[in-house]
Amino acid sequence: MNDVIKQTIQATQLPEYLPILKNELAGFKQREYETQAGICPIVKKEFSIEEMVVDHTHRIKDKQIGEDNSQLVRGIICNGANRLEGAIKSRFVRYGLSKHISLPEFLRNLAAYLENPPLGGMYIHPNELPKKTFEKFSKNDYKLICKYWSVISKKAEIPPYPENRRMTKVWKSLLEKAKKEKELQNRK
Repeated sequence: MNDVIKQTIQATQLPEYLPILKNELAGFKQREYETQAGICPIVKKEFSIEEMVVDHTHRIKDKQIGEDNSQLVRGIICNGANRLEGAIKSRFVRYGLSKHISLPEFLRNLAAYLENPPLGGMYIHPNELPKKTFEKFSKNDYKLICKYWSVISKKAEIPPYPENRRMTKVWKSLLEKAKKEKELQNRK
C-alpha cells in the first residue's frame, strides 16, 4: 500500500480536520501565500514564496492529532521565523520553563519585560562599563629606557619588557627620564 493511500485512509478517520496530502502541499502553500499577500504574519513583511514555509506543530508525544494543536498547520510564515520559533520552543522545554508557564504566556511576558524593564534602565551592569584603556608601552620606548638605564636608574638590572605592553606609572617615569637624558646628550 503506497503512502498516498495510507494518508487518505488516515484522513477519512479524522473528520473534524482537513488533511493535506503530500502531493497537495505545494498547491496549498501557493493558495495560502496568495491569501496572505505574501506577508509573514510574524515578521509583518513581504517575502517571496520560496522564503516561506508551511508552519505546523510537530507531533507531541502521547497526543492525538489536534490535541494541544498537535500536528496541525498554523500558517505560512517566513523560514527564519519558523526556524527561530522551533529553536525558542526547544530551548523553552530544555531549560525547564515549560513546567512553570506556557510558551505563549512566557513570550507575552518577555515582550512586556523588554518593553518596560522593572528597574527602568538606570543601572549599568559591570560587564557593560567602559573598559579602562591603557597607554601602550612600545618596544622602542623600552629600547630607549635600556639605552639610558645606567643614568636614569640606581638598580643594576633592567626589568624585562612587560608582556601586557601596558605603560605603568613606573615605566612612564623611566621613559620621561630617558627622553630627557637623550635630549641632554643630543645638545652636547
